[in-house]
Amino acid sequence: MRTCPSSSLRAHREAYSLFQRRSTESYYKRSLPLFRLQATLIRKLSSTVSTSAPFFASSAVQHQNGDRLQHAHTVTALYTARELITRILPPQSPGSSFWVDVLRETSDEVCRSNLVSKEHKAATIVFYPVNEFSGGDALVGALLQDPFYREEENARISSRWEGREQDTRLDIEYAPTLIDDVQGDSEGVHPSSSHPLRVSSSFLASLPFPVRLIELRPTRELSEDHLRLLYTAHIPIILLNPLTTPLTMLSPHTSSNEKATVLPYPLPPNTLLLITSPSTISTSSSVPPSVFELGISPDRVLFVDPARALSSIHALRSNPSDARYIQQYSDGALGSGLSALRRQLQTIPTSTQKGDALLSAAVGVLRISLDSAEEELREASSLVRTLRSEAARSEEDARRAMFGPAQEMEVLYDHSPSQQLPSGMTKAGKATAGGNGNKVQAAMTRAGETVLPVLDNLTWWRVLWAPDEVGWRMRQAVRDAWVGCITSGLLPALASLPSKQTTLLTSTLSRSAALPQSLRSHVLLNALNQLAHAPSFTVEPRALLVPLERRLARLDKGSTTALAHGAQVLLLRVAGSLGAGVGTGALMLAHGAGEAVGAGLFVVAMGVRWAIGRWDKVRKGWRADWGRVKEAAERDVQAALDQALEKQVSIIPMQAAEGIQNIVVTRKDEITQLRREVDKLDAVIINSANRKYDLFTQDKLCTE
Repeated sequence: MRTCPSSSLRAHREAYSLFQRRSTESYYKRSLPLFRLQATLIRKLSSTVSTSAPFFASSAVQHQNGDRLQHAHTVTALYTARELITRILPPQSPGSSFWVDVLRETSDEVCRSNLVSKEHKAATIVFYPVNEFSGGDALVGALLQDPFYREEENARISSRWEGREQDTRLDIEYAPTLIDDVQGDSEGVHPSSSHPLRVSSSFLASLPFPVRLIELRPTRELSEDHLRLLYTAHIPIILLNPLTTPLTMLSPHTSSNEKATVLPYPLPPNTLLLITSPSTISTSSSVPPSVFELGISPDRVLFVDPARALSSIHALRSNPSDARYIQQYSDGALGSGLSALRRQLQTIPTSTQKGDALLSAAVGVLRISLDSAEEELREASSLVRTLRSEAARSEEDARRAMFGPAQEMEVLYDHSPSQQLPSGMTKAGKATAGGNGNKVQAAMTRAGETVLPVLDNLTWWRVLWAPDEVGWRMRQAVRDAWVGCITSGLLPALASLPSKQTTLLTSTLSRSAALPQSLRSHVLLNALNQLAHAPSFTVEPRALLVPLERRLARLDKGSTTALAHGAQVLLLRVAGSLGAGVGTGALMLAHGAGEAVGAGLFVVAMGVRWAIGRWDKVRKGWRADWGRVKEAAERDVQAALDQALEKQVSIIPMQAAEGIQNIVVTRKDEITQLRREVDKLDAVIINSANRKYDLFTQDKLCTE
C-alpha cells in the first residue's frame, strides 16, 4: 500500500479545517448589511482618538496586499506543481495530461478570481454516487426539494432524469421562478446535458454564491471529462455504500492495486465524503481508520441516510399541518445527516482554497509516482541480482559437470589429540570429497591406461625387430586415447554450454525489454544484441579442448619423435656393440682363443648394456612428459572453460546486469532530487495555509 507520510496528511487536514472555519467566520462578518457596517465604523471612529485612523487605513492596505500575496503564492505553487508533474509522471501517461490540464485551469481561475466581484462569482458542486446502491438520486432529491414548495416543482426535481437516458450528467441551477425552464420545455426543447435544469430550490437560494450542482450518473469508472469535472469542482461530493464499495477501494492511498480503485488519484481535501449508513449519529471516533489515509479531514466525512431524508420530506408534504409529521421531518432531517450536509455546503471554498486543495492532491500524486518509481528501482535491482545469480549458477553447474564437486576444503582446527575431526576429514585439515566426479582426471586416467601399456611393451628386444614401428605405435595409441577416452569423456560434459548460453540470452533480453519505460535503455539493448550476433559469441564445446590437443601435438613432435629416434639409435648401438665385440675378439685372438672370445663377449655385453640404458632413459622421458601432459590437462581445460563462461556464456547477463545497475544508480539520484523538490512544495503549501490563517485573523480584527 502506497501512502503519503501521515505527518504531511495531518498537516494538510489541520490547515484546511482551520482555514475553513476562519473563512466561514469572515464570510458572516462580511455579510452584515452595509448600513450596519458603516454605523459600527462611525461609532468606533467617534470613540477613538484621531490618531487611530492611520491604523485602519494601514490595516486595509495590508489586507489587500495580503490577498495579492496569497494569490501569488498559490499561482506560483500551481506552476511548480505542473512542472513537477511533467518531470515525474511519464509523458504519455493519462495522469500527466490530466493533472497538467487541471492545474492550468485552476491557475487561470485563481488569476481571474481577483478580477470578478463577489456577486458574479460562481461555484461548482459535483455530486458523484459510486454506484446505484449508494442512494444518490434520493439524496440529491432530498437536498433540492422543499416540503412547502409547489407540488409541480418537487415533481420536476423527482423526475429530473426523465428524457435524459443517454446523458451521463445533469446540471442543476437556481432559478427564482419556474417560468424560464417551463417555457423552454413548452417550446419543444429536448432536455440534454447542455440544457441545465433550473429549479427554485431553497437550498440553492441559501448558498452564498451562485452554484451549479452537477449530478453524475452512478458508475464505477468515470470518464476523463467527468473525472476532470470532479477534481476541478469547488466541492466534490462522493457518495458510496460501504457494503458494495469498501473505503479501501476508493483511492490509491488505501489500496495496493491501483487498477481496482474507484478513483485513480488521491482526493483533494475539499472533498465531501458521504457514507451511506442507516445509523447516521456518528462522531469522529466512529469514522473508519481508512478515511484518515484518504487525505480528507474527519469533519468532511458525513454519514447519511438518503432514503430516510427523502421519506421525511414526503411525509411532511402529505400533511404539513400535523405536528407528528413535522416532528418526523425534523427527526429525519437530523438523523439522516441532511442538515449536517446542508451546513457543510454553506461554506464554499474560494478559487484560491480550491487551488490549495488541488495542490495537496497533486503532491499526493507526485509522492505516489515517486513511490512507484522507487518500487521499480527495487524490482530492477532485484533483476540485477537475479541475472547475476543465474549466470553464477550456470557457471557453477558447468564447472561441477566438468570437475565435479570441490575436492577438498581448507579447515582450521586445533591439532590437539583430544579434538575429534568430523567424518571425512583428514589430519591435515582437509575434507576429501568421496566419489570424485572430475571428468578431466578420469579421462586422462583412462587415456594413460591406453597409452602406457603400449609404451611398456616397447622393450629393447622387441624394438630391435621393428624399430620403425615405435613412433607409429605410440602415435596410434595417443590417437586412440584422444578419441576413445579424452573427447568421449569431456565433450558430453561440455555439450550443455550452448543450451545454457541460449537460455541466459533469451531470459536476459526478454527481461531487459520488459523493464519500465523510465529504466529501459535502447542503447543497452542494442549493445546486448550486438554481442549476441558477434562471430565469437557462439560456444563450440570441441574448441575448449584445443589447448589439450595442442599439448598432445607438442608431445608428438617432441617426446614421441625422440622415442622413435631412440629406437633407431638402439638398433645401431646394439649392432655397433656386436661389431666392436667381434673386432676385439679378432685382435685378442693372437693371445689365445679363450682370451679372444672373452674379450669380445665383454665388449658386446658392455655395448648392449649401454644401448639398453639409453633406450630406457628415452622411454622414461616419454613417460615423464606424458605425466606432465596429464597434470596440465586439468589446468588447460579449466582455463578454456573459464574463458568460455566469462566471454561467451555469461557475458550477456553480466553486461545487462552492469548496464541496469548503472541506470538504477542514475535514476535513484534523480528520484532523490525530485523528492526533495516535492517536499519543498509540500512545505510551501503548509506555510501558505498558515499565512492565510494569519491574514484571516488580521481581517477579523479589522472587521471588529
